[in-house]
Amino acid sequence: MDNTLWNSLHPLNSIDTIVHLGAGKCSWLDTYLKSSAKNIVLVEPEPTAAKYLRTRAKEDARIQVLEKAVALDGERATIIVYNLRQASSLREPSGLKNLYPGIRKINEIDVVVVKLEDVLQDVIDKIWLVVDVPGEELTIVKSLEQQGLLQKCSLLSVSCGEIKLYEDGATLTDITGMLENEGFERLVLDDNEDPDRPFWTGMYNVQAEILKQRDEELINLRNNEKNIAHNFENEKKELFLNVQSLENKNQNLEFELRKVQEKMSIDSTKVKQLESQLSISQAKNDELINQNKIRDSQVLELSEKIEASVKKNEDSRQTIQELTIKLEHQGLENRDLLSQIDKYKKEIHLAENKITELENSISKLDNQRLELEKHVQQLNTDLEKRKVNVTEIDSINTQNIAKIENLQKEKDQFTKQIQDQKNKISNLEQTVSELRTRLSLSSEEMVRAEGQIDLIRDLLLRDGGL
Repeated sequence: MDNTLWNSLHPLNSIDTIVHLGAGKCSWLDTYLKSSAKNIVLVEPEPTAAKYLRTRAKEDARIQVLEKAVALDGERATIIVYNLRQASSLREPSGLKNLYPGIRKINEIDVVVVKLEDVLQDVIDKIWLVVDVPGEELTIVKSLEQQGLLQKCSLLSVSCGEIKLYEDGATLTDITGMLENEGFERLVLDDNEDPDRPFWTGMYNVQAEILKQRDEELINLRNNEKNIAHNFENEKKELFLNVQSLENKNQNLEFELRKVQEKMSIDSTKVKQLESQLSISQAKNDELINQNKIRDSQVLELSEKIEASVKKNEDSRQTIQELTIKLEHQGLENRDLLSQIDKYKKEIHLAENKITELENSISKLDNQRLELEKHVQQLNTDLEKRKVNVTEIDSINTQNIAKIENLQKEKDQFTKQIQDQKNKISNLEQTVSELRTRLSLSSEEMVRAEGQIDLIRDLLLRDGGL
């Protein structure tokens, strides 16, 4: 490490632990020993380099050497050793071959694997993490981010190429972009040791993390506001449609109620008409019964007259017979008697005609009486039918009254639902107003936090002499 890099880091020399992944023979070890670090962990899988590091570790008890390769899973891995030893990796050097056409594999080494979280499990905070693992840079940084370990690193140095040097690898721009998004600010970019894989060193800015959290909170609040506004609009539309539907149902119920009331009015009119017709029919029936009684009396009187006439006729015939017998016995011609006989015959003839007329009258009266009886019977039948109709209409009216009461209850329920929906709309509008107020306050806090961060950055730059 040259003096420029050390001077950049020296003001921040309050590191408790240094972890160097892919340390090799660790050209930075003397710099590490000058720091205030209480622990220096050097992770190197290549046996020759690890042996050298263990020799150096005897000089200082703070040094710990792990002869292992850092990987996400598995217990063992294979390192491909190239003739350019600092390029050795777990991956094929696809992009590196364009820079060094003569690069070739000279050996493969089976090594033990250690997980990154196991390396950092006993480390609390104030870490300087150095990542010098060709081809695995992005994998390690992503693993740190996913496990929430980036925030433990006060300093983070990553060696990576400006282009993709290894299969499925990443560029320095990819990695630094991710680190800057996570709150790291670049202190220095050092390419003295390897121009193709410069070291980027950044400092974790706590205020940047707070700002990021505030940004995320602000974004979440804005998204929540949009979602709530969207949901509010949808619910408002839905409630509006529900209110319209309820109002339409209410109108239909009122229309149906009016129809029922009109029908009841018509039925009441019909009942009154039937009752009037029934009263008229009853009066006619009584009148016909009276007429029938009068005619029965007349028939009885005529019958008595006929019987008297028949009796008188019989007496006249008997008298004629007696006179005829007397004439036959006497043999006398008596004009007065003959005249009297003729007179009696005429009277008999007239009596017989009158009897015939009376019999015809009686026959007519009998026919009229039969017709009257039939009419009375028909009237009685109609009367019974109308009584049944009146009963049915009363039953229908009772049902209609019950239906009107049910419709009124439904109308009251719909009215209550409409009021509830309106209250819900009012509550949603109040919630949206409160969220907008909170969003406005969060925006003001963000502005103040950005001002504080700019102030801290200026102080750090002045203290660091940058």
